[in-house]
Amino acid sequence: MALVRLLARPLLAAPFVFGGFNQLRNSEQFAPAAEPVTNRLAAPMKLPTSDPNVLVKANGAAMVAGGLLLATGKAPRVSSALLSGLLIPTTLAGQAFWATDNEADKRRHLVGFVTNLGLLGGLLTSAVDTAGKPGLTYRAGMAKDAVGRAAHTGALEARLAAANAQNKLPL
Repeated sequence: MALVRLLARPLLAAPFVFGGFNQLRNSEQFAPAAEPVTNRLAAPMKLPTSDPNVLVKANGAAMVAGGLLLATGKAPRVSSALLSGLLIPTTLAGQAFWATDNEADKRRHLVGFVTNLGLLGGLLTSAVDTAGKPGLTYRAGMAKDAVGRAAHTGALEARLAAANAQNKLPL
């Protein structure tokens, strides 16, 4: 594993592990801010509950798990995608700078919102990082080319065999 990945993954995962534990320990503190978002997401996503306290705890547990997986390099692409999906509603609930009239709170939430956008960018980069190996698109293209070459070679061989049969030339 490259040194950069060895260092970057735990650094990128740290806010999620810390924030996830914080949500687990203090879910009742985060639940009121999360309620508008959980109410909008619970029904369309067919969640088993719309209780914001329970959903904050579930989000926190998922963040801890995803953060630990990313930090240790186990399933880094999957954990990055998971954390990306968790970060969006967390940001909408916790950094709603548009919903406050207090200028100091508005600035604080705006800084948190922009910081979370940066984290989202890092997670998206991590989600598509193949660690130097060819990605799925490249491998699919190579497989398609290999099938095409094999079909073309087979067609040429068939035409050569037919021409040889007409001229009765030995192969």
